[in-house]
Amino acid sequence: MLGLSFDGAAADLFSIPEYRAVPVNNELPAAVLALTEPLSVALRAVIRLEQSIPAQARVIVSGPGPIGLMAALLLNQRGHRVTLLGAARDEEHRLPLARLLGLETIQAEDVTPAGLHGWLEASGAAQALSSAVANIGPGGTIVVAGLFPSIPAVDVNVLARNEIQLIGSYGSVALDYRNALAALEAAPDMWASLVTTFPLTEGTRALQAAADAEAVKVVLLP
Repeated sequence: MLGLSFDGAAADLFSIPEYRAVPVNNELPAAVLALTEPLSVALRAVIRLEQSIPAQARVIVSGPGPIGLMAALLLNQRGHRVTLLGAARDEEHRLPLARLLGLETIQAEDVTPAGLHGWLEASGAAQALSSAVANIGPGGTIVVAGLFPSIPAVDVNVLARNEIQLIGSYGSVALDYRNALAALEAAPDMWASLVTTFPLTEGTRALQAAADAEAVKVVLLP
């Protein structure tokens, strides 16, 4: 990943091998195309979850940041009964936006386990992962797409007794990029609503807005 796995994303100029490039629809705004990478990550996690849950499954997605909100929207589009789980601070910006986009939202104390088939953990919060293990139904599946600042504790006894699948999902590959671009083309206005733009000169403020959950996805414009 340019700028993550190796340097270059913030340089004035950089070069990449041609095979790393994925063609895009130039009619889509650049700020929408900037969602390709996070949407590809969310889509990969969704596909991994769908491999183990029934159609129209009841699913909780924890974490209304870029990956979590995108995953919840994708699951909703694909016919699942989705609930997006957020924290109190997310009621300021992210959860209201999710509701405007047709998603059901809750906070941690409102989780109910009845009929819960799947859980996609995108918050990186240890408590959310513990809640997933405690509330998922027998034979259910938890996909972890978020990274944690410290190693979380998981009740492995519950995993074993209830035969819960715990699956990791990280990053994406070229096919995920192409599928993400197709999703962007299918509903550009919906995805554009996740973007908050800042001029490049306000990059520090943009990063702070993302860290403070004041925006879903910040995009810097030169």
